[in-house]
Amino acid sequence: MDDAQIRELWEKNYPNRFSDPMARQVCRLICHLIHTIVQNDDSSATALQKLRKVLAALNIPESQYDEVILGN
Repeated sequence: MDDAQIRELWEKNYPNRFSDPMARQVCRLICHLIHTIVQNDDSSATALQKLRKVLAALNIPESQYDEVILGN
């Protein structure tokens, strides 16, 4: 799955995460994938810098990512 496909899934499912359990699960899975990508980045950047880099590549706003991580 490439960045464009992940972005498309996010854009489709994020707005429906409250009303659709499957959309909520897709968002959580994408967040887990993002977390894994950040952990596997062996650059000297901080964890927050790595996270922001991944989110920017996926065009996912940090606030939306945070909301899903927090269960909102």
